[in-house]
Amino acid sequence: MRDTAAHGPSNHTTHHVDISTKSPWSKWPSIKLLAFLLAVLCCSVIAFALQTDRLCTLRSQLPPPAEEQQKTRLTWDQARRESALEKAQLAHKMEGLKDSIENSRRERVEERMTLSRDRKRWEEQRKRNERDAGVQWREDQRKKLGLAEWEEPRGRCISYGTREYTAQMKFDGRHVCEGIPIDIHHRTLDTPSLCEDHSHQIIQGRWRNSNEPICRPDWGMIIDMGCVVRLGQASGIHRWEARLENVASEDEWMALCQTTPAFIHGRHFSSPAYCQKRYQPYGIAGIWEAEDRACS
Repeated sequence: MRDTAAHGPSNHTTHHVDISTKSPWSKWPSIKLLAFLLAVLCCSVIAFALQTDRLCTLRSQLPPPAEEQQKTRLTWDQARRESALEKAQLAHKMEGLKDSIENSRRERVEERMTLSRDRKRWEEQRKRNERDAGVQWREDQRKKLGLAEWEEPRGRCISYGTREYTAQMKFDGRHVCEGIPIDIHHRTLDTPSLCEDHSHQIIQGRWRNSNEPICRPDWGMIIDMGCVVRLGQASGIHRWEARLENVASEDEWMALCQTTPAFIHGRHFSSPAYCQKRYQPYGIAGIWEAEDRACS
């Protein structure tokens, strides 16, 4: 006071500055509070999300209500019945398709068989027509040439299973003479003025049939002749013999013997090694030889 009074009023005004409000660290508590609140909020959100997910998981694990279970069961049963119905319909369609395919296949097979039978019948008819035409042509030629019919044929066996037939035909030379023209000096004369019949010629024909059961003779009892000894030494050859039976006197005995097969002790021989005439008045023997170690 003394100073004021002594010195009088002063022209300088004193200013007080709040250092705390202007410091950069003066707002730090507010920032920390805000960060804390944000962290709490994030944790709450995360916890809520986890709890919600857990609740959904637990809820999904709980069995549905009875009404919902019954509704679901009815829905499943309906879907199962519809599926079974569709399967049955599909199986029925497949069965019908299989039957249709089988019927088509059977029809094609029957058509092929019918076509084959028709072709066979047509072929037989064609051959029959050709044969009839050939027979008619031969008959016409026979009449034209004045040939008579073949006489009753006679047969004889000439080899195993083969029989030869012989027949004779009389030849009318006069009829041929009257029906065949002739060229004389580049001029054709239709018929001679005179035909003289001095003698009737005879034509003979021969036919061979290779499927004759009567020409299949049999071998009699097979006789084991043992080992063949040649020049006093063992030859390693075993021999068997048998007589040829069921042959006629007019047959070719030697040819039949050489072509008649035989089974000897389980072995097949297409023909004997050679044949010999032994039995009188008619008889021939077949002789078979084969290698045998026991004969060495």
